[in-house]
Amino acid sequence: MVKNVKSIVTKMCSLNEIQNNIYIQQYSSHYISSGYWKECLKLPLNESISMKSNPIDYQNVLYGILSKIYDCVHPINNKQSKLHCRLLPSTVPVCFEVFLSGMQRQYYEECNRQYKSTNQSWNRLAFSQNSLVYRSQMALAPDGFPFFPYHFLLRPVDPAKLDEEFIDFGLDDFKFGMTTSNHLDLRRQFKYDDVVNMAKFVKTLPSFMINQSMDGSGASIEENIHAHAFRANETKFPLFNPGCTSPVSDCSVLWAIDKITFGIVVSGTPEDIAQVFIDLRNEFHFPSNHYIQTRDDFGGLTGLYIPRTKIMPDGLKFVDADWKFGAFEVLGLFDAKNMELYESLTSNEAEEAIRSVTIQDDKLRNAFKARARATMLGRGY
Repeated sequence: MVKNVKSIVTKMCSLNEIQNNIYIQQYSSHYISSGYWKECLKLPLNESISMKSNPIDYQNVLYGILSKIYDCVHPINNKQSKLHCRLLPSTVPVCFEVFLSGMQRQYYEECNRQYKSTNQSWNRLAFSQNSLVYRSQMALAPDGFPFFPYHFLLRPVDPAKLDEEFIDFGLDDFKFGMTTSNHLDLRRQFKYDDVVNMAKFVKTLPSFMINQSMDGSGASIEENIHAHAFRANETKFPLFNPGCTSPVSDCSVLWAIDKITFGIVVSGTPEDIAQVFIDLRNEFHFPSNHYIQTRDDFGGLTGLYIPRTKIMPDGLKFVDADWKFGAFEVLGLFDAKNMELYESLTSNEAEEAIRSVTIQDDKLRNAFKARARATMLGRGY
């Protein structure tokens, strides 16, 4: 079945075939029955496990379930995330990284290019998929075309639309079932609860991180909000580094990344991170990239908000190649589309590209810092 899907993409079939086959994005999981999943995962569990009373067992069981789900969808492939990688020196004390993906993202990107070139408007995330639903608001399932091994796609769910088909299987805060377009909360903007849920998931399973690109900030599917979760040790984001930050005034839980790129870093509770993200979005109305990760070097659960001035950088190399400039690139991690781009990207090109899509004006940077500081001081910090 996976071979059939690949052949459809490689032949660049008609748009109808792409609609019917490819943008059932998680192709193999769509065809695997819920009954098979439950048997494979040994659901329901023999006994209920609570995060509050037994956090270590809870985390181990959750990680085991996520691993089995991913292996069920991607049994033999999608295990080598970087075929090649090289470092580029920069003008700050970190190196950028350029890598050539070992995954199947190029099939997916080619589908996106065809979708956009034909001016289609159907929702590419409104497909059915077996999922774990977290806190009745966020569906997690393996991404069909992953960035990294154990990469999960997150889609918001309307809790009022969940039905008896979703089972409680013994793990607090999680249900299991087939998520359809009827269950999804389809929209373009993120809400406070979205960020809270993502941050709580990372707090629950600190070996994972989440990133998100909004409309206008490199999201490949901009018509519906979504996010990506993967193991934090799969890659580093060069500019998400204490050496590239400075503290924000007298607030000990806020920093600004102000070397080459620009972003606001906040350490705190899920609710703190969500409120900073919401306040920055509502006051300035910039597209943005978001990151949530457990970072000991920033004091624990950490969120990073990067406002974007535009989607594509000025450099002809990026424009001519239609290089998707998303959440990776603005932090100095370049996912090259082919060997030619992998080998030819220079430090100057990389740095100028980042600067051209992020805020460089000091007055505007200070306004973002002041807004984040006011939010956190208002929350008692």
